[in-house]
Amino acid sequence: RGGREALPFPYSDEVWTGIEYHVAAGLIFEGLVEEGLAVVAAARARYAGHNRNPFNEVECGHHYARAMSSWGVLIALSGFDCDAASERLAFAPRLNRPDFRTFYSTGASWGTFRLRRARAATTAELNVAFGRQSLRTLGLPVRAKRVEVMKQGGPLPAAITKSAAGCQIVFDPPVMIDAGETLMLRLS
Repeated sequence: RGGREALPFPYSDEVWTGIEYHVAAGLIFEGLVEEGLAVVAAARARYAGHNRNPFNEVECGHHYARAMSSWGVLIALSGFDCDAASERLAFAPRLNRPDFRTFYSTGASWGTFRLRRARAATTAELNVAFGRQSLRTLGLPVRAKRVEVMKQGGPLPAAITKSAAGCQIVFDPPVMIDAGETLMLRLS
């Protein structure tokens, strides 16, 4: 539409989804979930499949790595935190849903986490699909005074303590969850 320099700045016509995902994750971390998801929706709309390859968000060339910052959106939405040295995992979903499920990944394992809230009790499940996960502490955004823990093979001893975000489930000794196993918790 005119007004463009004869020699424009390199990449001046590009929209970098990697920066957009970074901003979206930052918004979600700050509690602006709807605004963050709106940024993600706008970026995904440009790569919907009917107009562009949905698996190649072009930045400075094809399959550019900056778009991997989209991983931060998953971390922000799930509130996932991992401290491998202290064998601690924590989840604090920022989506207020009665049934929340997310993917997680650590250096030792990957799988799914599910949090179901009901009037009588809240249940949580940590399913290891690959690897094995040693767990000494599990942080959850639940106010509870009692916890029952089960794993294939039967009940497990665990203590519950209050935390700023909800509660900490403490396993002493640490529990080992192998691929194909699910740690199930009932909190009340």
